Amino acid sequence: MRAAERGDVEAVRALILLQGGERMRGDNCMNGPYMLEGIALMIAADRGHTEVVRLLVEYEGGMRDNYDNTALMFAADKGHTECVKLLIEKESGVQNETGWTALMNAARNGHTEIVKLLVEKEGGMQTAGIWGSSETALVMAARGGHTECVKLLAEKEKEISTVIAALDIAKEKGYIEIVSILSGLRPHFLVH
Repeated sequence: MRAAERGDVEAVRALILLQGGERMRGDNCMNGPYMLEGIALMIAADRGHTEVVRLLVEYEGGMRDNYDNTALMFAADKGHTECVKLLIEKESGVQNETGWTALMNAARNGHTEIVKLLVEKEGGMQTAGIWGSSETALVMAARGGHTECVKLLAEKEKEISTVIAALDIAKEKGYIEIVSILSGLRPHFLVH
């Protein structure tokens, strides 16, 4: 775990057969994101240690912490594009316990390049709605004012009713360009 956190490729290589797939014990944030029983791959992905991710993905790719988060979700959240590229095949299309995806993390933070990589695999997925209505990556991008992300997500999510929520948020926040993009979609439920 510590070798992955530091990005120590040689130490990870030496320990991989002995400790690959081993989970942290209990709650831990290791000076970073909160994860419950996470793995070294998640820590490396969160820190953007691409070479460590490359080594660990074969041993730990697809594993989840106790909140159902994946290494891809941590990499997408922080904008580590090269790590996302290494993880996408094994971990895309996964939702955590609240329905969040790697795409939602990227869209919320305005990581346009990562949104491009994930939109076809995860576009249109919705959160579980445990705090009210469900949301999509489009809603999260609109809330953050991330125009380029909205452009990438709009066509994929245009037939999902959360477009209305995204449009309302953009209007409320005064994001004129996003309002224009979303108003121009004309999904079946907006046509009178």
